[in-house]
Amino acid sequence: MLCMTCGHQSADGVSVCANCGATLRSSSSGASGEVMQPPPYLNAVYQIISSIIDTFDAGGIDAAEADKRLAKYEEHFRKKAAEVRAMEIPEDLRDTFDEEYRCGLHGTEGLRDAVATLRQYLVNCDVTCRDRGLAAADSSLHLVNRAMRLNWETANVFTKSLEDMAAQQNSGDYGLGGGFALAGEMNITGF
Repeated sequence: MLCMTCGHQSADGVSVCANCGATLRSSSSGASGEVMQPPPYLNAVYQIISSIIDTFDAGGIDAAEADKRLAKYEEHFRKKAAEVRAMEIPEDLRDTFDEEYRCGLHGTEGLRDAVATLRQYLVNCDVTCRDRGLAAADSSLHLVNRAMRLNWETANVFTKSLEDMAAQQNSGDYGLGGGFALAGEMNITGF
């Protein structure tokens, strides 16, 4: 079973991650009884960034080419961080999305800063700088993945709330269901 907090692969049937201690959840009921799987742990960004550095270290590309490739990622994460900062979260939903928002923002900003550190490595060839940049990219990616997992969990809560609202309407009880109708369509992480 894959831990959505740290990406560690644990044995099937266990309920707690052996690496970080997070609760493992394999699935949750979604609309119409279908099983909604958590999002996969995304590691491709780290693999691409580290591949650029590995290729540079092996002499496969020069510093200018490696910098050009990394600059695209730094700009992408800069824009994503700005998008996350600009999101308007309704006041009554802020507590619901607080951890998700913080993880997404800090993870995205961390990826931007990690790539900037790796670009500095291309200039000074200080191995400590490279290692620090790669470690920062890895830990920041964990935060982004956590934000996506939290978004999945929130979506399941909202789906359940919407199902409850539909059941109430079918039974003639027109309760508001906690105001989740609006939030059910939001992708708060912006990823």
